[in-house]
Amino acid sequence: MSNSTNSNIPQPGASFLVGRPEPISPVWWAFLLAMFERTGGTGTPTPVKQIDYTPLIDAQAPYPLFSPAQDAPPTVAWQPSLADLAPEPVSVPVFAVDPIEDIFTAGTNFTPGTTTTLALSKTYTSAAAVLVHFDGTFQATDQYSVSGNTITFTSAIPVGVSKVYARG
Repeated sequence: MSNSTNSNIPQPGASFLVGRPEPISPVWWAFLLAMFERTGGTGTPTPVKQIDYTPLIDAQAPYPLFSPAQDAPPTVAWQPSLADLAPEPVSVPVFAVDPIEDIFTAGTNFTPGTTTTLALSKTYTSAAAVLVHFDGTFQATDQYSVSGNTITFTSAIPVGVSKVYARG
């Protein structure tokens, strides 16, 4: 490569960016020189011989350069997918912004070992809309069902439970 260039073009080995340690490689230098030659630098543009730097760049590139005619993806006709279809309605439990908590006390509202149903103060759409605890122990939705304002347990409320909390 020729070193007889305008002083505006950094020489190979010069820092590429201020504050960055990477020097300008010969490939970048050739690119900058080509840009300078094509634009005429800071002076009046003069016609110059076109220089082909492709072999030099290809020798440095770790992969072939992009060729739009060869590398463009093929055109594919649009086909609808599941994402394009309107979703079907789904029943989702609705939790109140300000939930209601029913507290049932043993001896007053239920009899441990006997009671299997309780009357809630609100109507619910599903068991998932109500959180139930026996004293402090959470009860999963497979332990009860809800129909309207009635909660029905799969077995009697266990002996030893003093309070049942239903929140929804």
